Amino acid sequence: MNKINKIKKFHEKIIEIILKNKLNNIEKNAFVRNRGLTFKEIITIIIGKKGRTTRMELFDFYKKAEKKAVSKQDYSKQRMKIKENFWIESNDGIVNQFYEEMKYETFNEYIVVAIDGSKTILPRCKELEEKYGLANANNSQQKCVQCLISGCYDVLNKIMMNIEIAPYASDERELAQKNIEHLKKAHPDKKVLIIFDRGYPSINLLYYLEKEGIKYIIRLQNSMYEKEKRNMKSNDEEIEIELNKDRLTGKMSEEVRAELKEKKVIRTRLIKCSLETGNIEWLVTNLEKKKYPSKKIQELYFKRWGIEIAYDELKNKLQIETC
Repeated sequence: MNKINKIKKFHEKIIEIILKNKLNNIEKNAFVRNRGLTFKEIITIIIGKKGRTTRMELFDFYKKAEKKAVSKQDYSKQRMKIKENFWIESNDGIVNQFYEEMKYETFNEYIVVAIDGSKTILPRCKELEEKYGLANANNSQQKCVQCLISGCYDVLNKIMMNIEIAPYASDERELAQKNIEHLKKAHPDKKVLIIFDRGYPSINLLYYLEKEGIKYIIRLQNSMYEKEKRNMKSNDEEIEIELNKDRLTGKMSEEVRAELKEKKVIRTRLIKCSLETGNIEWLVTNLEKKKYPSKKIQELYFKRWGIEIAYDELKNKLQIETC
């Protein structure tokens, strides 16, 4: 019963946060009357959508509420009065409330976060097409509006802490840095460990994480840092990644390139992992070798799969691509 009461209290707090963000994020003079579709009703409908048509969602909501339903056109008109910042600020408020009020799981005081990107289909309209771009849908020849989203997911507590949205052709690593900047701003007092898959490692990213003092575990592509791998005398070593000319030709600012030229090497830890399948996997991390054995690093990396499950739930269970 105590757990139920805590959940109810947290739910009430969520509603309070959402309503609090109303004032600065709706059009002037919108929702001033309680006739027709109220602000609380439209928010409840949007949050409770089950991936069905708008007409069916409205019919189901008003049947349960025992009220006369509004038309699909009135619903769409009222929804457009809510600014996009409303959802961003409300989500930030709810996430922050969780980490302030609830007991949450950590690893040695670190919130374990996976960052990964995903392509997402958007409604077809001229405005979204111009902003995000067109791409082939599901390997077919049919074009659709798509965007790139970058999720920042707490794998131990199963919470999507932040999502960045950008045009389809954007760079995942640049979006990842936006995720991290959001984390630093929203949770400045929290220790965070970030896990990345093999599409992310670069000299630029490693240097950025080092400068920001952020702990990381990153899977490497097998072809990366071959010289450093050949020089290893064991399966788990602290190494120096040489910042030669070829490695500084990637996408980075001239300021960062100059700093890296001066720096000459990046120090990190390289781990060779033998999988049960017989395949080899390489991980880089700045977690201390004495404190965190390679087996633990490998176990932590596998928790990255949680963000894949989260994307599956968003797209296939919550049907965000049909909203």
